[in-house]
Amino acid sequence: MINDYIQQVMITTTAQAVHIVCSEAVAGSLRGALAPPKYVIGFPEDLSIGPLWKLDEERGQAFRHEWLRENINDGLDDFVNDNHFKNTIREIQDIPSHLPIYIWYGHNAEEQCGLRFFLCLLRDKSNDIMLINTGEQNVINRQWDIALYDNKPLTTKEHLMFQQQWQDLAQTKDVCRLWRHQRIQGVSENHYDSVIISMLGQLHHEQGSIDFIQTGVFLSELLVRMEEPPNIFFLEYRIRTLVYSGEFELKGIPKSMRHYQVRLRQKTSLA
Repeated sequence: MINDYIQQVMITTTAQAVHIVCSEAVAGSLRGALAPPKYVIGFPEDLSIGPLWKLDEERGQAFRHEWLRENINDGLDDFVNDNHFKNTIREIQDIPSHLPIYIWYGHNAEEQCGLRFFLCLLRDKSNDIMLINTGEQNVINRQWDIALYDNKPLTTKEHLMFQQQWQDLAQTKDVCRLWRHQRIQGVSENHYDSVIISMLGQLHHEQGSIDFIQTGVFLSELLVRMEEPPNIFFLEYRIRTLVYSGEFELKGIPKSMRHYQVRLRQKTSLA
């Protein structure tokens, strides 16, 4: 019923185009930058983390969300997450054929993965599809003017190229991806562990002792000091993994990053 209502709204909308972005937060900013009337779709998940295997199929979506439920602690209800994800896919697939589509993307794994996934979902559509390269996204901080950007529709060849790249991604079961040398590169899930361990040791050194540090504070320091930090909830997952493996000590209950503290495990010796 909700999707039928959304479809009716889109059919009757006075907007002259549909804009798709890879984050609901960015979608909010874009709604403020676009002159009315406007229709903006914000994708609810970060596709730089979690499996992408068969994600355009129900079995792939179930596989991904099982991994997210088991590992990512974002504080949101699993049922709500799953339904929001599926509703957004339906919303993209139900875009009326007469509306041009603008996909906004930047030079990072989240938006590069999202770009290819969106074009997969739109593979049977006849709409003109334009790509807006935001660079560092400073473009959305001012009133958007279509005349400032290259708005040539994707050619059939370009669309097929992105679809093939998505199909390649959809054969993998990596759970972490980076944007390197103009391509999406899967890395091992422990890719950031050494950086996390080193950073916690550095914070201990700065505090002059090996005291427990609140995980939310530690994550904030990681985001500031890492050159290209991944999704914050992926970092929190790796911190918990380092607790379980014995690298870190835990104080509190890890139900959210606010509820527990960590420190490097102290070496003990038997007398």
